[in-house]
Amino acid sequence: MSHAGARWLLPGGILLLAITVVLSAYYPTIFSAVQLWATHKTYGYAFVVLPIVVFLVWRDRALFANAAPRPSIHGAAIAVAFSALWLAGARLHILEMQHLALPGMLVGLIVSAIGWSNAARVWLPLAYLFLLAPAGTPLLPYLQDVATFLATVFLQMGQIPFYAEGYTIEVATGKYVIAPGCAGLNFILALATVAPLFCVLMYNTWSKRIAVLAVMMIVVPIANGFRVFAIIAIAEYTNRAIDIAADHLLYGWLFFSLIVLVMFWIGSFFADPIAPLPLPTAAQGSGIERSNINDRSVLGRLIFVLAAVTVICIVPALLV
Repeated sequence: MSHAGARWLLPGGILLLAITVVLSAYYPTIFSAVQLWATHKTYGYAFVVLPIVVFLVWRDRALFANAAPRPSIHGAAIAVAFSALWLAGARLHILEMQHLALPGMLVGLIVSAIGWSNAARVWLPLAYLFLLAPAGTPLLPYLQDVATFLATVFLQMGQIPFYAEGYTIEVATGKYVIAPGCAGLNFILALATVAPLFCVLMYNTWSKRIAVLAVMMIVVPIANGFRVFAIIAIAEYTNRAIDIAADHLLYGWLFFSLIVLVMFWIGSFFADPIAPLPLPTAAQGSGIERSNINDRSVLGRLIFVLAAVTVICIVPALLV
């Protein structure tokens, strides 16, 4: 094993132990989240989140070759905030708050173990952890409004007479309801999982990555509105000889997949040359020796900080 790998082996093991303790304290929250991943199509994307996190950390592993763990009590602030969020969710019986709080506690533990400067190197994988939370239900009414509005705009452009009230659109051949499942939340969450990875791999600057990601996230709700319109229009133009409303979720995923592939194809034309990952240098490596994790003071601080933050994280579970 390289010296850099050995430098992170011990703190990684201690951090893993702390994470295991916290996850064990919140196994009902974890179980409910995984159950939603498995049974609710909207949140099925979550199964690929952890592999993406592991890939992103492995991809930037060279960044840590010249760094050493810097245990910091500052991560406790993050842990306190999200522990309080979990407790509030438990008291109010709002499962989404509990689901969002758990990744936040893990981020607090990680920041405590490796320090702010090192955490800044892996902020994207840390942000990805929040996609593990099956959340987004409060957005559904707003997304339904957007889908209904856009569908009516496309109907006007297609010169199809209609009457709209609330989330119901009535045309000559029938009545259609924009249900929560048609709001497009599942498409938005799925895109939020794969699009950042695409942008990181394709582009070298964060300004370009954010701009492309913003465009993609804007396109998807518009495409969902067009999908709703298309379902109505096809039935209307064919006098319901072709009616895909019954299988609209299947066709919706096919349409969404096509839209994403087209966006990725267009985005690939603007890809930057692959940037080489930084390699450790002898000078940088020699500077690290002075902050080796085997130093008893550093190791002691790591154990103390993680123990304190772990206690902060599990206290709410003990109070419920």
